[in-house]
Amino acid sequence: MVSAHRTGSSNRMQAAGHLRPHDHKKDGERGCGFQLLCASCGFPCRNRSESWVHTKATGHEGFYRPGDGAKDHRFLPMTCATCGFECISRAESWEHTMATWHEAFHSAEENTQETGRRCFNVNNKQPGDLEGSTLQHLLEVLEVASKKAGMVSSAEIAGPRTPCVRPQCGRQVGSQDFGGFCSKGCREQPSSSEAFCSPASEEEWNTIKSQLTQNWSPDEARGPALSPHAIYKIHASSEMIGRFNRRCRRIGKITEAGAIDSLGNQRQMLHGTRQLCSSSFSGRPCTQSGCSACCIMRNGFDISHLGKCTGNRGAFGAGHYSTSVCSTALGYGNVVLICKVAAGASQQASLPTSQSLPPGYHSRNVIKKSGVDELMVECDDQMLPEYLIQF
Repeated sequence: MVSAHRTGSSNRMQAAGHLRPHDHKKDGERGCGFQLLCASCGFPCRNRSESWVHTKATGHEGFYRPGDGAKDHRFLPMTCATCGFECISRAESWEHTMATWHEAFHSAEENTQETGRRCFNVNNKQPGDLEGSTLQHLLEVLEVASKKAGMVSSAEIAGPRTPCVRPQCGRQVGSQDFGGFCSKGCREQPSSSEAFCSPASEEEWNTIKSQLTQNWSPDEARGPALSPHAIYKIHASSEMIGRFNRRCRRIGKITEAGAIDSLGNQRQMLHGTRQLCSSSFSGRPCTQSGCSACCIMRNGFDISHLGKCTGNRGAFGAGHYSTSVCSTALGYGNVVLICKVAAGASQQASLPTSQSLPPGYHSRNVIKKSGVDELMVECDDQMLPEYLIQF
């Protein structure tokens, strides 16, 4: 992983008076390592390099040195003593070492202050000489040094220099797979103020593809199921999630067939719509007013746009429509959104109507003669997009 360089963080840590140096030395390279024992299974690791491999293989994050009980790989902030870059965990600090060769780190783990050893640097500069440098510059220096020494290149160490999918993160993604995020910690952060997408994991991809194939059509009249071109997980904004959750609480607990959550009688449904930027989409919803998919992902559903794409305001009432049949959803656009729908109490219908829902009902459930089902809800906050599927 390669991360964007930040300055001044080391000074902030020093001012707080909470410094404890940690190094990432590796056996046979820049000094001898020391033994670390896994706190979960007791497995002995010869150095931090081997302990990080153990963490990736087992998920065990707690390590200690025999005799002093020092912990390792826990999720607490660490600051590079050379460039001041802030890492959110010891795991991320190890990746920073792989990208820059900086070995000394401070943490706020203890109320003690010690002087950290000067980091090894490929061009033998003092830490003060590196102030204002960027990681990109350091990687270029590393590239030159690697070629001279016949070692692995910085590109192989750090991986592709693509930005993290989380808005305002500013860091870059390395060779490890965190689903488009720069680190595990960044991936596990709660929702942010701005919606964005990340590539679906292999497990999500296989599950969704299987469900779409099984629910492609109630008969064979629509041909074989299309295979998705791309699947993105939608990280809705905290505001959108809050609106949906409040709506579910207002509806209360109702359980009907197909519910995935009784609070609001939540159901997972498909909504077809149009995406103008599908060929260039990489995770950030665009700002084109006519791109319905990105407008939904960015701001949520909006009843004021009803019928703008299809000219159809709904045969079973004015509202937002969804279905469990993939071919039907895709017939309303070029992409499909998997959404959570707070169906609440559903009115059953079979004949077209323009009437609003009667009191006591939150949705209208329709089963057509073809076997296709459609679910209509009238409120914007009754639907929350979860995945974007491109064909």
